[in-house]
Amino acid sequence: METAKETVTKKFPKFNIEMKVPKNTNAIELAKGDILITDRGTYRYLQCIQTNPNWAAKDVFGFLISRGTQGYPINEQLPNMPSSYIVATKNYERVALRFIFDNGNTDISLYGGGPLVSKQDVKDEVESLLEIMETVTFLSNY
Repeated sequence: METAKETVTKKFPKFNIEMKVPKNTNAIELAKGDILITDRGTYRYLQCIQTNPNWAAKDVFGFLISRGTQGYPINEQLPNMPSSYIVATKNYERVALRFIFDNGNTDISLYGGGPLVSKQDVKDEVESLLEIMETVTFLSNY
């Protein structure tokens, strides 16, 4: 499914952000309280899996909004963006955006692509995250 050019603003107060997302996407809350933004087909697929827990979710893609997690020893602050960082695991297999707020951290990461294996993979992931960053507005002071 192609991503819509039209966007809607969705608020995620639990994570202190709101963001513009393509109109043809949906948000689904996962078991740990994380939010997955994905296309409508994947959304319906995940709803089906939630009602049929014996099925296994495979090939699910989107981006994940979660409470800041441990395991990201590399932190690079984004220029002119207070409390905003690119964080990565030591070996750069995972990369995320991190926003630091008084009441906790919020991470946004791409979901479903597997570990990053090359420098180009890392570069592409960071570029995608920076595009997502442009759609984010903080709901409260950091």
